[in-house]
Amino acid sequence: MSEDVDMDNPNISELKSLRNNINWTKDIERHYFLEKMYPLIKNWKGQLPNLLAFFQPKEIECLLTDAVKHVFAIQHGKEAVLLFIKFVIETGYRDKPDFDGDGRRLLHRATPVHQEAKRNFFTRDNVIYELLKIYDRFDVIYADKSGFSHFHVVCKYGYVDLIEKFLEAGQDPNCLVRETGDTPLHVALYSEKKEVFELLLKKGANPNVANIKGLTPFHVICQQYYANGDLARKFLQAIYDIGLKLSSSFIIDAPDPLGQTPLHMAVYRRRKVLVELLLNVEIDPNLTDAEGSTALHIVCKSIDEDYKLTEMLFKGCDDKHRLLQVNTQDKEGDTPLIWAVQRQHRKLMEFLLRRGADPTLANSRGLTPLRIVCIRKDDESATILFEHSQDHYKSALVHTRDSLGQLSLNFALDKSHPTLLELLLKHGADPNSACADGWTSLHVIAKRRDLAPMMEKLFEPSKPNYKPPRVDARDKDGNTPLHFAVSHGNRLSMGYLLSKGANPNLANSRGSTPLHLACKSYCLMDWADSFFELGDRMEQRVQLDPRDGRLHTAPRCSELEKRLDSRVSFEKGRRCDCSQCARGNSFAHYLRDRMARPPRGVAVQCHRRKSADVADQLPGQRG
Repeated sequence: MSEDVDMDNPNISELKSLRNNINWTKDIERHYFLEKMYPLIKNWKGQLPNLLAFFQPKEIECLLTDAVKHVFAIQHGKEAVLLFIKFVIETGYRDKPDFDGDGRRLLHRATPVHQEAKRNFFTRDNVIYELLKIYDRFDVIYADKSGFSHFHVVCKYGYVDLIEKFLEAGQDPNCLVRETGDTPLHVALYSEKKEVFELLLKKGANPNVANIKGLTPFHVICQQYYANGDLARKFLQAIYDIGLKLSSSFIIDAPDPLGQTPLHMAVYRRRKVLVELLLNVEIDPNLTDAEGSTALHIVCKSIDEDYKLTEMLFKGCDDKHRLLQVNTQDKEGDTPLIWAVQRQHRKLMEFLLRRGADPTLANSRGLTPLRIVCIRKDDESATILFEHSQDHYKSALVHTRDSLGQLSLNFALDKSHPTLLELLLKHGADPNSACADGWTSLHVIAKRRDLAPMMEKLFEPSKPNYKPPRVDARDKDGNTPLHFAVSHGNRLSMGYLLSKGANPNLANSRGSTPLHLACKSYCLMDWADSFFELGDRMEQRVQLDPRDGRLHTAPRCSELEKRLDSRVSFEKGRRCDCSQCARGNSFAHYLRDRMARPPRGVAVQCHRRKSADVADQLPGQRG
């Protein structure tokens, strides 16, 4: 390159002509200039010119920026761009730092190097490497407004020789990208440049510095979906080589703002090689993130079951004589087992139970694994809970109450889960144990017609751990299961209870017997006959006219009155327990009073008749 311009050279003349015809304010004209430069440079003959004789430094930088920024808008594309950059280099042009009015060097300046690096291409025919031959001052900080400097660029692209030159010129190996907080280590690891981070660590780069997102360089390795054990292994080896000790000078368990450690990240992304590597160093596998989740929680809450990863976690801890806690509860109270049950990861359930998982722990919603299984009617999972739980938990499974005092047996009945019912009875569940309201298993069944077929399962003496249900057990209001069966229209349960010896004459705390309750319902017209027939069949004497604690209960319609009327006549000649009839207080008196009222009337007070001549009159016998 000559300082003198040879104007006789036709190439120089064409270059000058192109230069004079540029309108620098229009992108399209600058692009046209670059397109015309391609054949000119390609066929250049003779000495290369001094570009400063034709262009100002800012004009040269503008053309370089256009070349890398609009590469696809220029004819011949990247070939033309690279040819132009090499032409500038060969002419001997080198950038010089800018200074302000006081002669101080300007620190922040975006260059074509920044423009090319922002395209996020790892390599493109060494465009960046060639540009750095123009911007070759290693003692100058070329940084854009974000703080991303040429030093960060060479770390991103792995130009080790240039990194060494920067460091020799006094570059800080921990300089931050102001906008992101990334160090050169972060930048190198984003691009997986092994040689770069090894060099940086040797030159004093701090592996514990977190960026604005709270990520350390090691987090960067673990959080990427293509994270591999080889990169992490080399990073940790480099840490050891420079004499940093894990958990002291280098904090491998550092959490990010979400509380996630490198182990959380590796497990979440299922990087088994990386997980195995982490378990072989000094980490705490029981650390929790912001949600209270351990690495084991993350495995269990995953939609897809990963049994091998779970085995790896336990084996890694066993080999290092560390205890992996299986019953840690997250902020919602969920244990790893609860998550495994919710996701129906049955192999994980078996494994966790064998390792001591507690199946009785409830979450903040009061749900235990057994409750979840029951709600979902998951027979297979229910069997797993009983077969694989450790012995000291099996009894607790049966007898544990929830926050409302409800027993597992009653819950299984309430959710109509026959398999779980049999499992609970097999393992010693007591059908006579009552909840906070005093309801036993028979009460629960008697309330619902759809559960009636399950009542028979409670009366199977041949089953192991059989405990005979008490058919006349009372709740806190004095109601027996028969009261419930009658008041809820549960014919099957009523018949079964009477067949098992239920007493039809027991009154609750209000003095009402099952017959009172039957007479209160609009829909039980047929119940009188059924009730008495069942009583006859079971040789149970049904009292026709007992008083309740407040008043007699009015039959709901004339049809029921007629049936009771005929029943009274029949019972008086047979074996009716009519102790009050002689005192003039028979149920017949009540029916006679009731006949004058509308069929849908409410309960009325039974007035004692003092007249002896009406004491035994039946309805319809008016005097």
